[in-house]
Amino acid sequence: SMTYIDEFSELHGKDVPVREALAGQVPSAGVGTCFSRRAVTALLADGDGIAFDVQSLTEDYDIGFRLKEKGMTEIFVRFPVVDEAKEREQRKFLQHARTSNMICVREYFPDTFSTAVRQKSRWIIGIVFQGFKTHKWTSSLTLNYFLWRDRKGAISNFVSFLAMLVMIQLLLLLAYESLWPDAWHFLSIFSGSAWLMTLLWLNFGLMVNRIVQRVIFVTGYYGLTQGLLSVLRLFWGNLINFMANWRALKQVLQHGDPRRVAWDKTTHDFPSVTGDTRSLRPLGQILLENQVITEEQLDTALRNRVEGLRLGGSMLMQGLISAEQL
Repeated sequence: SMTYIDEFSELHGKDVPVREALAGQVPSAGVGTCFSRRAVTALLADGDGIAFDVQSLTEDYDIGFRLKEKGMTEIFVRFPVVDEAKEREQRKFLQHARTSNMICVREYFPDTFSTAVRQKSRWIIGIVFQGFKTHKWTSSLTLNYFLWRDRKGAISNFVSFLAMLVMIQLLLLLAYESLWPDAWHFLSIFSGSAWLMTLLWLNFGLMVNRIVQRVIFVTGYYGLTQGLLSVLRLFWGNLINFMANWRALKQVLQHGDPRRVAWDKTTHDFPSVTGDTRSLRPLGQILLENQVITEEQLDTALRNRVEGLRLGGSMLMQGLISAEQL
């Protein structure tokens, strides 16, 4: 489900930086988060020795608000590391060098319809339904605005899907009337109402603006091809969000209390730095391939392994490899 790259490109490229600038609050969701010792100590004191809310289905989202309530500073760091020579060879068309090389957590999200629905339904339960109970509206209008943006998905996911169905129906009717000379011509419900036509054109303009923004941010991270494909994936994303909303609502109604819904964790895969699957191969084999050690040294390390240490740590202690080589 490549809709994740579309949503996260726009979220981390636009929404979170704006949220930080206006409200000073950063949800610790979908990002690699660093905590100060003071922050961790405060969270541990809140939870009687447990930093995260174990009943929350989106504990990373929850923790951002808890730290904000304590008056702690939250920032969204966007720091790139760019190898210009390497980037010129590998960069995709219109892909931004700095944007696509941010220091961040990179992972592969669910790539099937059912797993994406399961994951997003958990997010909806945690952010919308549990959020209403645990994070009340605040005295800050700015923060309340972003809380509303977080929670409006419970309604907008349904409305967007229904609007998509209506649009598809209208496009099919227009195609039918245009391609067949003897086709029935259906009466328009929009004619004769100037204010309604004005409202429709304004909505159309806002929709185009949102689509263009998504294309721009996806292109910056992944290149023009993925940027253009993100327009087509809007329909697929609407379907996933619609089904996730239904699943979340069903689970909450079944349990009666959103905080009683069981955790439904989805499996994530993480890419290696070099792009290959080194984590699936023994360390000794990797060291041999890179000519860091000889077979004799590997045999010696395996026979004389330091008790309580993994092979890498044992070889480091014996001076067979350096920390940099490991």
